[in-house]
Amino acid sequence: MVVVPHGAMIRVRARSRKSKITRPVLRYLGGMSDQLSPEVTEGHAQASDGTRIYWCAVGHGAPALVCCDGIGCDGFAWKYIARDFAPRHRIVRWHYRGHGRSGLPQDRSRVTFDDLCDDLSAVLDATETREAVLLGHSMGVQVALEYHKRHPQRVLGLGLICGSHGLPLTRSTTPAC
Repeated sequence: MVVVPHGAMIRVRARSRKSKITRPVLRYLGGMSDQLSPEVTEGHAQASDGTRIYWCAVGHGAPALVCCDGIGCDGFAWKYIARDFAPRHRIVRWHYRGHGRSGLPQDRSRVTFDDLCDDLSAVLDATETREAVLLGHSMGVQVALEYHKRHPQRVLGLGLICGSHGLPLTRSTTPAC
């Protein structure tokens, strides 16, 4: 096996001992914009408290698909969405405050769902996205649901994967009947 660095991705070439054929295998290890096409735009939105919120966008077409990650994730859940839907839709991905390429808030207590919803509005404004389908993975499900509750006029639809409704850490432990 030969590993060749290629930007933020690593190209692994597996060699078959019998056929001696080399076939490239790509493994995603890098940042969001590094894995996408050259038509990627990226920048930082300014949150209401001044925190810089990183975003990147690829593709063209409506409706836009806005990806909300799980906590601590860096877009790995969306790599096939970007690959498969960018030819027909604009894909917008962003990092939560304190994650990845986004800044830390001055006030470290400003990491609530209210703040994340305000950040998502700032990202939509910065990317000139009036309305979108929100995609949520893990904690991103809660971000998408909370944003829809606060700004239904900007949400065309929801695609929710592997998350929960409500605030799972504050719900009662009494089972529902």
